[in-house]
Amino acid sequence: MNSGDPLEVGVESTTLLMEVTEVMVSDTQSVATLVIAILAVIAAITVLFLMAVFIDCRQQKIQNERVKKSKVVLKNVIPQILKSHDRARIVANEHHSQQTELPYEVV
Repeated sequence: MNSGDPLEVGVESTTLLMEVTEVMVSDTQSVATLVIAILAVIAAITVLFLMAVFIDCRQQKIQNERVKKSKVVLKNVIPQILKSHDRARIVANEHHSQQTELPYEVV
Protein backbone atom coordinates (compact mmCIF):
# COMPACT_ATOMS: atom_id res chain seq x y z
CA MET A 1 0.00 0.00 0.00
CA ASN A 2 2.82 2.36 0.73
CA SER A 3 4.41 2.20 -2.64
CA GLY A 4 5.84 5.65 -2.32
CA ASP A 5 3.51 7.10 -4.88
CA PRO A 6 3.01 10.79 -3.94
CA LEU A 7 -0.61 10.67 -5.01
CA GLU A 8 -1.32 7.79 -2.65
CA VAL A 9 0.48 9.53 0.23
CA GLY A 10 -1.53 12.68 -0.42
CA VAL A 11 -4.81 10.75 -0.39
CA GLU A 12 -3.88 9.01 2.86
CA SER A 13 -2.88 12.28 4.52
CA THR A 14 -6.07 13.95 3.32
CA THR A 15 -8.14 11.05 4.67
CA LEU A 16 -6.29 11.22 7.98
CA LEU A 17 -6.78 14.98 8.11
CA MET A 18 -10.51 14.58 7.44
CA GLU A 19 -10.83 11.99 10.23
CA VAL A 20 -9.00 14.27 12.68
CA THR A 21 -11.21 17.19 11.65
CA GLU A 22 -14.34 15.09 12.13
CA VAL A 23 -13.19 14.09 15.63
CA MET A 24 -12.43 17.72 16.49
CA VAL A 25 -15.82 18.85 15.16
CA SER A 26 -17.51 16.07 17.08
CA ASP A 27 -15.67 17.03 20.28
CA THR A 28 -16.49 20.69 19.72
CA GLN A 29 -20.16 19.86 19.26
CA SER A 30 -20.13 17.74 22.41
CA VAL A 31 -18.55 20.56 24.40
CA ALA A 32 -20.99 23.09 22.97
CA THR A 33 -23.92 20.80 23.83
CA LEU A 34 -22.59 20.37 27.36
CA VAL A 35 -22.14 24.13 27.83
CA ILE A 36 -25.66 24.81 26.56
CA ALA A 37 -27.09 22.16 28.90
CA ILE A 38 -25.23 23.62 31.88
CA LEU A 39 -26.41 27.14 31.05
CA ALA A 40 -29.99 25.88 30.69
CA VAL A 41 -29.83 24.20 34.10
CA ILE A 42 -28.42 27.36 35.71
CA ALA A 43 -31.14 29.46 34.09
CA ALA A 44 -33.86 27.05 35.28
CA ILE A 45 -32.53 27.09 38.85
CA THR A 46 -32.42 30.90 38.81
CA VAL A 47 -35.98 31.16 37.53
CA LEU A 48 -37.25 28.71 40.15
CA PHE A 49 -35.44 30.58 42.92
CA LEU A 50 -36.94 33.90 41.82
CA MET A 51 -40.41 32.33 41.66
CA ALA A 52 -39.95 31.00 45.19
CA VAL A 53 -38.93 34.46 46.44
CA PHE A 54 -41.98 36.09 44.83
CA ILE A 55 -44.32 33.42 46.22
CA ASP A 56 -42.82 33.85 49.69
CA CYS A 57 -43.28 37.63 49.53
CA ARG A 58 -46.89 37.15 48.47
CA GLN A 59 -47.55 34.71 51.31
CA GLN A 60 -46.01 37.10 53.85
CA LYS A 61 -48.23 39.90 52.54
CA ILE A 62 -51.33 37.71 52.86
CA GLN A 63 -50.31 36.61 56.35
CA ASN A 64 -49.72 40.22 57.46
CA GLU A 65 -53.17 41.19 56.17
CA ARG A 66 -54.73 38.33 58.14
CA VAL A 67 -52.91 39.42 61.29
CA LYS A 68 -54.11 43.00 60.81
CA LYS A 69 -57.69 41.81 60.31
CA SER A 70 -57.53 39.65 63.42
CA LYS A 71 -56.16 42.57 65.42
CA VAL A 72 -59.03 44.76 64.24
CA VAL A 73 -61.52 42.04 65.16
CA LEU A 74 -59.95 41.63 68.58
CA LYS A 75 -60.01 45.39 69.15
CA ASN A 76 -63.72 45.36 68.40
CA VAL A 77 -64.61 42.15 70.23
CA ILE A 78 -62.60 42.54 73.45
CA PRO A 79 -64.28 45.78 74.55
CA GLN A 80 -67.68 44.20 73.93
CA ILE A 81 -66.71 41.19 76.02
CA LEU A 82 -65.45 43.46 78.79
CA LYS A 83 -68.65 45.51 78.65
CA SER A 84 -70.79 42.43 78.92
CA HIS A 85 -68.60 41.20 81.79
CA ASP A 86 -68.97 44.59 83.51
CA ARG A 87 -72.72 44.49 83.00
CA ALA A 88 -72.86 41.04 84.54
CA ARG A 89 -70.90 42.31 87.56
CA ILE A 90 -73.16 45.32 87.91
CA VAL A 91 -76.25 43.13 87.76
CA ALA A 92 -74.74 40.79 90.32
CA ASN A 93 -73.87 43.74 92.60
CA GLU A 94 -77.37 45.17 92.22
CA HIS A 95 -78.82 41.91 93.28
CA HIS A 96 -76.66 41.92 96.41
CA SER A 97 -77.32 45.57 97.15
CA GLN A 98 -81.09 44.93 97.31
CA GLN A 99 -80.52 42.40 100.06
CA THR A 100 -78.37 44.70 102.19
CA GLU A 101 -79.93 46.72 104.95
CA LEU A 102 -80.18 50.47 104.75
CA PRO A 103 -78.06 52.44 107.16
CA TYR A 104 -79.84 53.86 110.20
CA GLU A 105 -78.43 57.31 109.89
CA VAL A 106 -78.89 59.42 106.87
CA VAL A 107 -76.61 62.40 106.71
